[in-house]
Amino acid sequence: GVDTAFENEKGSKNLITYQGDLNYDGRVSMKDLAYLNAGAARANAGGGVAADVDANYDEKIDLADLAILDEDWGKSLHNGDQDFTGSGEALDWNTLDKQGDAEWTNTSFKEQNALEADPNFVGSLETVASGNLATGADGNTNAWDEDGTDMLGTEFQ
Repeated sequence: GVDTAFENEKGSKNLITYQGDLNYDGRVSMKDLAYLNAGAARANAGGGVAADVDANYDEKIDLADLAILDEDWGKSLHNGDQDFTGSGEALDWNTLDKQGDAEWTNTSFKEQNALEADPNFVGSLETVASGNLATGADGNTNAWDEDGTDMLGTEFQ
């Protein structure tokens, strides 16, 4: 008399993004840095810390939040047109918008997905684009190196 099938009708399927993805578009980019900057300006003006831009959830906006963005910089969930990390049978394009009676607005995620599906899309300032090499703040071509001279190093101090 034991039913071996179980179907969860109370929960929802979720797409988890990077900790540094402050605007939930599926990519850590200049937009997220702008959100962090706006959050820092608000906090410095006495407006309190907005939880949605506090990348490390410590109730303050500081270099530790910037370090989160630096660690995730340039990473993306997008693989192509309506294809993203985590998509498949469990989570597809339509499931992002509606599950049961619940509906979500995913405009920024969908717009970023369309941008990255374009064959001319250049994802990072530290990539090869059109034959020109853009370099990181420390003068090399690796945004994720561990030499300590990128976002938290001396180059931006």
